[in-house]
Amino acid sequence: MPRLSINGQNIEVAENATVLEAARAAGVEIPTLCHCAGVEPQTSCMVCVVKDAATGATLLSCATKAAAGMNIITDDEEIHALRRDTLALLLAEHAGDCEGPCERACPAGLRTPQMLRCLHQGDMGGALAIAREDLLFPALLGRICAAPCERVCRRGQYDKAIAIRSVHGSLAEAFIEEPLPSPQAATGRTVAVIGAGFAGLAATRALAHLGYGCRLYEKEGCLCPRLRGKVSDALVDAEFAFLQAWDVEVCLSTKVALNPDDSFFGVLPLTTCLEENDMVILACEGAAAPDAAKIMTAREEKMPVRAVASGKRAAHQAHALLTNTPFCSKRPFNSHLGRLADDELEAYRKNRDSPGSLRAQIRKNRDSPGSLRAQIRKNRDSPGSLRAQIRKNRDSPGSLRSLGTVPV
Repeated sequence: MPRLSINGQNIEVAENATVLEAARAAGVEIPTLCHCAGVEPQTSCMVCVVKDAATGATLLSCATKAAAGMNIITDDEEIHALRRDTLALLLAEHAGDCEGPCERACPAGLRTPQMLRCLHQGDMGGALAIAREDLLFPALLGRICAAPCERVCRRGQYDKAIAIRSVHGSLAEAFIEEPLPSPQAATGRTVAVIGAGFAGLAATRALAHLGYGCRLYEKEGCLCPRLRGKVSDALVDAEFAFLQAWDVEVCLSTKVALNPDDSFFGVLPLTTCLEENDMVILACEGAAAPDAAKIMTAREEKMPVRAVASGKRAAHQAHALLTNTPFCSKRPFNSHLGRLADDELEAYRKNRDSPGSLRAQIRKNRDSPGSLRAQIRKNRDSPGSLRAQIRKNRDSPGSLRSLGTVPV
């Protein structure tokens, strides 16, 4: 059996084993794209390139047989450069969307294709987890979001865009009473968030989940004032239930003076927030951050999903600063397909209507007892559902309906 060295580790492998197989036996990972175990090497991606220091030759590890005396290097600057060049050539000729345009268009980065795949597979919990993790407030955004994702949906060119907003909104409302995931272990640090709009609430939720103690200040007497009157109070309370579940200190009707000259009786100075907390996030509309290392900003954008994205970003920037870890906001490389050609539309039409197509399976599954539609119907009429609460509240003695201010 041939004996060779891989990254300085001596190993003995079976006859006819490839360098790639020898490396994996030694616990060394070599990246591949076209390799498939049990299939003849295609040698088309060339990403698995390595170097034999004994001869100075570069080799494709998936197709090269391991030989005695080889001194294989899989991880140095020269090999990294070769792999980068190879990937650049592959991507230059690549036609298609690396990421769905819907995902790219969503300011909050909702992983729409992954969420839809979970729903198609009947994994409601997985789809709900994605919607909650990416959007933070998927039920509320399902009611008021401008849905920029739907404007770039590929289906829109053919017939009609997928109703992404309705999907995550209905999903989140159907399972509104599902418990939130437990936050991470407490860090022992606190962050003050000034402004309880979408940006401030998003920053608070992201930081509370990371284990930070949070104090949320709002000058008005309610959370997210611009929401009031647009959606039911029961839905708002359900989406913001994390504040109580995760022990967030909420200070309503509390104005924070960002400028020291504005400090007067009944107003909390910003300097007090800085002294009492490890970090402060300004999420006030139109607020500009003073020149201080402990202050981050989150823009309360007019588009709610943009405000949520800004709050998430500020929270992760604050976390990176407090933990002394790098913050990376750059999105991965993406190639863009553009509009479908006429012959591609015809192929899409043919595949779309075939018996085994995704559309046919969705039609078959959507009315099954375990489908999302069936669960929504079941949950929305249950005694503890949001619909039941709304009906109960609107007929209560103090409701607008009972006072005769709303036509019945």
